Amino acid sequence: MGRVTLFIIVIILLIGGGIYFLRQSPKPITPAISPTPTITATNTPAENSFCNPSDLVGNIVFNGAAGSIYGNLTLKNVSNKTCTIDGSNFVTASFSAQNISVVQQGQAGPDTIALTPNQTAYSQIRYQNGPQCSSPIKTTPVIFSYQISSLGTVDFLGQNGSKSQNITTCTKLSESTTVWVWNVSKSPITPQ
Repeated sequence: MGRVTLFIIVIILLIGGGIYFLRQSPKPITPAISPTPTITATNTPAENSFCNPSDLVGNIVFNGAAGSIYGNLTLKNVSNKTCTIDGSNFVTASFSAQNISVVQQGQAGPDTIALTPNQTAYSQIRYQNGPQCSSPIKTTPVIFSYQISSLGTVDFLGQNGSKSQNITTCTKLSESTTVWVWNVSKSPITPQ
């Protein structure tokens, strides 16, 4: 019985040791399943996306009143989306003459102006009907533009479709013609 008892004790130790070993051995690591993150698409509202110059058409229509010529300017959104323009700029005038001075009128507008499809923003320019010259007069081409954003500028086209508008100026360089320019607004600007 000594050998059988010894054999049983060895078997019990082997089985017990195996069980102990199995409990102590590293278990396979199963990755923790974390909840799937929810991805939410955040589209920038259309009002916050700036217009491209191709989204807008600029027009200018001239009218005379009390010794002045007024140019009524419009920027119309011709795209099929709402977009935004910088509202704090003033209309600019580009010319080669050295005797034209440009003066900003009114206050800068809001930082941005959102334009829905077919909506219009307004501005104006003004200059004297006939410059007060002691010298002869001449016709000077001027291009009126508006910087809509860092994406670009829109030129205002006259009734003939040209971006170059003729203004009467003095031939003498010391005799300046003043052109007053305004910012843009969501409503027409009243002549001043």
